Amino acid sequence: MEKTREEIREGMKQAAPLQLKVYVMPHCFNCDYAVEIAETVRRYYPHVAVQVIDLSDPQQPRPETVFATPTYLLNGCVWSLGNPSQQQIEKTFGRSVEHNAAGDAADA
Repeated sequence: MEKTREEIREGMKQAAPLQLKVYVMPHCFNCDYAVEIAETVRRYYPHVAVQVIDLSDPQQPRPETVFATPTYLLNGCVWSLGNPSQQQIEKTFGRSVEHNAAGDAADA
């Protein structure tokens, strides 16, 4: 029996927790929106550990792969340079519970 996409996603959530690090700077034009995206991911995808890192803090190490802000690292790999689209978020983390509920209501 083949697993559904949802079953595969569930297995991934349990097998390897996802860690999303969002690198921002105070002078960055798009970083306020990056913080909003981080909060949205934190709220709708509780299986993702989200951390917003302000690179103006000299105590924060800067990975070599972070050369612009906002930059999103997913489990240590660059996931997005600049803010991701809603489609990219859903493709990576799955559809949110709220989005699924809205879709179910539309189908009724």
